[in-house]
Amino acid sequence: MIAAANRDIRRQLRLAELRRAQVANSPFTYLDRFIQELELLHLDGLRRLPPSVVPAIRTVNRLLPDGVEPLPEQPAAIRDTIDRCFDLQERLLNLRDGRLLGLPADEEEEGPDVINNGDLLPASD
Repeated sequence: MIAAANRDIRRQLRLAELRRAQVANSPFTYLDRFIQELELLHLDGLRRLPPSVVPAIRTVNRLLPDGVEPLPEQPAAIRDTIDRCFDLQERLLNLRDGRLLGLPADEEEEGPDVINNGDLLPASD
């Protein structure tokens, strides 16, 4: 009886970890973290995207589903890129596909409960 309860607890913990990973790796969450990083660059006084942002933009573009226009990789104003990221998030919400938000099919209505706030851009020196 205790062994069965322990197996069930371990199974639930593994499922919870998989859900957290799914949310953390979703296009919507990645865009959210990217926006945060861009806002920090803007607060640091930068106005144009530095070349170090291009790998993060490519990652965002790879995560986007077919039919969603990717972010341009050429130099642009940070605030314009932030606006484009918000537009992308809006498009993802309009697709009504919970997997794009990091939700498993059975939890699309409940919303994510965990967001991983890892850094996307390389640390500035």
